[in-house]
Amino acid sequence: MKKILSYLAFGGMTAGIEFSVFLVLHLSLHIYVASTISFLAGLSASFIFNKFIVFRGSKAITKQEVVQFAILGVVNSQLSSLLTTIGAFIFPGFAAKMVSMLAIVVWNYIIMNKIIFKDTQA
Repeated sequence: MKKILSYLAFGGMTAGIEFSVFLVLHLSLHIYVASTISFLAGLSASFIFNKFIVFRGSKAITKQEVVQFAILGVVNSQLSSLLTTIGAFIFPGFAAKMVSMLAIVVWNYIIMNKIIFKDTQA
């Protein structure tokens, strides 16, 4: 339960970073581009938070973790941007982005907990 609460707390910070970047960029860039860039900013923060705080383990960053996290990031980036773009036909851009971010939360926890950081958990 502690790990889930930590994941949600740091996920909230990551979401704040991603959403803030999106709010600034979507004013001057296409919504898909703004969503992709903001997602990648959030992804960087997410790796740091999850590797060193949520799924505490070895302090060494392994190549396997980075590759798996990058693959997850690419998949999630495009999924997030696609969901945001489609959602923007129904909702305002900021609301569409929030919906896409929420849709990815559970997916990410399962992948990070069961695959990416499973060997380094304390």
